[in-house]
Amino acid sequence: AFLKEYMDRTLKTRDEISTLLDGLTLLGVLHHDEVLDKDSHLVPRIVMTNPNSLLGESFKILRSNLQKVVEAGQKVFAVSSSLPGEGKTTVASNLAISFALAGKKVLLVDLDLRKPKLHTIFPSGEEKGTGAVATDIENLWLWKAPEVKDYSLYLESPGFLSELMKQKEWADVILL
Repeated sequence: AFLKEYMDRTLKTRDEISTLLDGLTLLGVLHHDEVLDKDSHLVPRIVMTNPNSLLGESFKILRSNLQKVVEAGQKVFAVSSSLPGEGKTTVASNLAISFALAGKKVLLVDLDLRKPKLHTIFPSGEEKGTGAVATDIENLWLWKAPEVKDYSLYLESPGFLSELMKQKEWADVILL
């Protein structure tokens, strides 16, 4: 047990993160809510389904902290991680909902080109005319992941980048 603990290099506390990333601002901490384990299907929309839960409040705090960055002119944010199942979809969907509920026009871009699932979380309606479709949440639009054969070529293509720049004209926040 001692050896396992000694060899563990994962970051577990805010203090460890702050020490390692000296000078960087910690925008938020997402808390694991054990009550939700049995209702895990609610987690991708926890900001709507259980806004006062520990996790729901965590997303609101993250949105509030990111709001300062948005007010400074930054519109586009990427949610990423190196492994599947680490919560990218959960973070992106709840952060998008949180911004939309605060009155921001949000475009949520599904860039999971292998296993897209944002379209299963948000029922979609009419198209905005820019490729984005309205969701069941006011002020929130979804840009579905395209079907492509070579993922790297798609993301580097001038077509993708120019379309993304067009979205910046109307959206207050774009989450990738």
